[in-house]
Amino acid sequence: MHRLNITAKIWLSVGVFILGYVLSTGLSQIQGSEARTSLRTTSAALFPAAQRSQEAESAFQRMVKGFGDAVITQDSGGLDRAAEDGRQTVAALKAVAAIPGLWPNAPPMPVNWHPGSSRSWAMRAPPTAPS
Repeated sequence: MHRLNITAKIWLSVGVFILGYVLSTGLSQIQGSEARTSLRTTSAALFPAAQRSQEAESAFQRMVKGFGDAVITQDSGGLDRAAEDGRQTVAALKAVAAIPGLWPNAPPMPVNWHPGSSRSWAMRAPPTAPS
């Protein structure tokens, strides 16, 4: 078998190091690109969704407190304010659901969807063809 002299061995070692460096640099570029994509998704979809969901939670808490206070004090104006907080909760949740990129594989929500009808809409069996 042909034996390599010391110069060839040194150049072979340098070549292996250069190849490792090139592969390492290429992989770090790919990971950097994936990180940028993930950060772009976070800033465009997840952060606004978190803000809107906090708004929804806050409106929901105000609604619960408002209904409780209105019932105890028998204040019809308090019921109206609590109902408005409930509408704000629904609006904030719809805004979360409408954020593009948040649900990449989900179908869009029906336009005529209402909170009270969600159970019957989801549980209703599909119509069958007449036999």
